[in-house]
Amino acid sequence: MNQYLDISGIKREFYHGDGFIAGESPGLVTVAGIPAKRQIFLYLRLPNELPKLMDVIWSNTDGTYKFDMLNRELKFMLIAVDYQQQYEPIAWDYITPANRNE
Repeated sequence: MNQYLDISGIKREFYHGDGFIAGESPGLVTVAGIPAKRQIFLYLRLPNELPKLMDVIWSNTDGTYKFDMLNRELKFMLIAVDYQQQYEPIAWDYITPANRNE
């Protein structure tokens, strides 16, 4: 379940479309090679601007996650963090959402 922050203005403008970014095997969240539940931050990447926080979710216990209804013409950055503070954050940058209708 998404845990939305108070960023509704940004979401109305950019958080719509038929794209998605998902972590499914082999692209899921792992800790020491084992699927894990961790917090994931989604940032919007616009040219010549600082990243804008769009959403924050927790991956499922099997490491899968999904950000849906994204504009496929935009780029995004994901950052997964370890709430147990044993590992450094992992980031994926300039991600183009996949088409959920294909």
